[in-house]
Amino acid sequence: MKEVYENGTEVVSFETGNSFNAATLIGIVLLKLIAYDDRPERRQKDATDIGNILVNFFPLHQELIYSNHLDMFGEQERTLEKISAIVLGREIKKIISSNANLIDRLNRILNDHINSGEKSIFTQLITKETGEEIDLIIEYLRDILWGFENSSQPVISIMVADSSLRASLDQEAIENNVFQMNIYDLNTLVMKWYFICYHPFQEPDPLTKYTM
Repeated sequence: MKEVYENGTEVVSFETGNSFNAATLIGIVLLKLIAYDDRPERRQKDATDIGNILVNFFPLHQELIYSNHLDMFGEQERTLEKISAIVLGREIKKIISSNANLIDRLNRILNDHINSGEKSIFTQLITKETGEEIDLIIEYLRDILWGFENSSQPVISIMVADSSLRASLDQEAIENNVFQMNIYDLNTLVMKWYFICYHPFQEPDPLTKYTM
């Protein structure tokens, strides 16, 4: 698939000095969703592979999530699996953003499995593979679809200043109209980022600046 080759690969290097482009896990999920949709009777392993990627996605993509999807850590509490599903949907959308037909197809695929509920063989296969309840798998599919339809919120820069944890906004970004306050409370955002950056028992440098 051209979109995966152009937007969903990464360079893999070996100690021998050889390197090549390989599809990312996100690209693999996209390819497997399409492959299963083409031949569901012959591509059942694609469904189980997607399930395994989903439940292990967060530890494998923490840097991506913390760098580009911090709005997942707002006032609304989400499990790591829900965050993974939403981020997966968002990142798949980035890969195929230039192909309207493929966007429509992915929307249709996800909606078909969601609407089929417990009758979806695809969902049943993931449930059997992961050991999760089928209702939870359906919810994860809804999360993937939500992420597919909703991009991440704009980021901001904050200054951690001693115990008050004051926030200072990037004035240049505001003037250039690239800043937009996320909908969740700023204090919550600051505290979430604090615990991402620091061991809970370690005192931060009082004037350390972080870009989110």
